[in-house]
Amino acid sequence: MIQRQKIGHVPPKAHAASWDSDSRKPALGLAASRQSEARSRKPAARRLTSHSPSSYRGLGMNVVKATRQFEDWLSHHTDIVKPDLRLKHENMKAAVFPFLRATYYRWAQVWPKVCPELAKGPRVLAVGDLHVENFGTWRDIEGRLIWGVNDFDEAHPMSYANDLVRLAVSAHLASSAGHLPIKEKDICDSILDGYRESMR
Repeated sequence: MIQRQKIGHVPPKAHAASWDSDSRKPALGLAASRQSEARSRKPAARRLTSHSPSSYRGLGMNVVKATRQFEDWLSHHTDIVKPDLRLKHENMKAAVFPFLRATYYRWAQVWPKVCPELAKGPRVLAVGDLHVENFGTWRDIEGRLIWGVNDFDEAHPMSYANDLVRLAVSAHLASSAGHLPIKEKDICDSILDGYRESMR
């Protein structure tokens, strides 16, 4: 049961359970995803950032309806602070990257249909709502400066590829807006190189 708490726009854990599948090791999934990407005309991150809203008409509800349903669900589990919710909506309208950050519930509906092979990849305990602004620094219990993922609200067992694709999409959006000093063509390779290195 979700504990009620007073928040503005920080959702509790929820919504990603529908895309679970295989339980093989992530390293095997990485090789499979690379083969899948080689067969695809565009990398997953490019497919997700280049679709127009009209491309999603066949995927069920639109984002407005999805947002209303999510916020209705959320209001049954926590107190909604209306001014904070209005500010969140304004930020969502301001630019594409804040929109991505604020709509993980819609991502959970859309990306398995846009990237079905990757969504069926081996399950891990994934971050879920991973993006470039969910990394940061903090002090651990011994006062050491630590850097890493700092938001686990949406953590859930799902395809390991969710985190890689969502991180890549967010990096593409941040780079195209001039907020991330990396060339778009280097983003996916950099993420996969880092993922491989961390798996060793």
